[in-house]
Amino acid sequence: MAADGHQSLPPIPDTRPTLRLLLQSARPRQWIKNGFVLVPLLFSERFTSMASTLLALAAMASFCLISSAVYLLNDVLDRELDRAHPAKRQRPIAAGILAPRTALVAAGALAAIGLGSALAIGLDFSLVLAGYSALMLFYTFVLKHRVLVDVLAIAAGFVLRVIAGAAAIGVDASFWLLLCMGLVALLLAFGKRRHESRLLAEGAAAHRSVLVHYTPAFVGAMIGLSAAATVVSYTVYASTGRAAEHHLAATIPLVLVGVGRYLWLVYHDDEGGSPTELAWSDRPLILTVALWAMTSGFLLTL
Repeated sequence: MAADGHQSLPPIPDTRPTLRLLLQSARPRQWIKNGFVLVPLLFSERFTSMASTLLALAAMASFCLISSAVYLLNDVLDRELDRAHPAKRQRPIAAGILAPRTALVAAGALAAIGLGSALAIGLDFSLVLAGYSALMLFYTFVLKHRVLVDVLAIAAGFVLRVIAGAAAIGVDASFWLLLCMGLVALLLAFGKRRHESRLLAEGAAAHRSVLVHYTPAFVGAMIGLSAAATVVSYTVYASTGRAAEHHLAATIPLVLVGVGRYLWLVYHDDEGGSPTELAWSDRPLILTVALWAMTSGFLLTL
């Protein structure tokens, strides 16, 4: 019996190779979040440079290694609590089919490779990646148990991805671009909290005590505020400075459609528990994001 009252499960025999279980626990589908590292490549107009593109992709790969290391550590620390979650209980560590010690060794190796590869990209990028790693560790141990602070930490992680992407290719990320990315992250984080609270209902506290503070009325208000702030900040960004010179204001309707589609999924279909799954599975959302990226890229080449 675990200290928190949850029953510890004995290891379950499993025929899958350890490497396959480690890969599943590393959550490669979540790597799409690290696409934020590529945002400065697009908006700095460096995407036509092969050297800058390769640096940005290498930076994204470093973030993938670090984020997977954090996922493994998180799954080890939360393995008892995850067994109270209908989906997370299927993760290899929570299910008892991947040894925590093996996962921790893999996490250490991934972190070492990620930070080591960052040094080859550049010192500035390495410092930002180290800062991101420290933030994620602090989040894992402390911040995720603090209401509002948890979602702010998640948003800060996305902002650091953008700053790191800019550092990797030697450009500056504008204040408005960072604000837009942070607000998008806030919107996704509040959507995730809403889904978790509704999915777990009375059992939310058993999985994570902070979820009881995310009442439907509160989360709904924060989602609406984040969505409105995202659209307003992007409108300002696209309508001023160099973005205005490239007529990026033409992409504002696509942002409106994208945000609207996400809100539809959250409120009508009760989705949002995993924004990355939506990014892989919802065709209208995928099409909208793709059209936004292609249109932005085309306008920035004019």
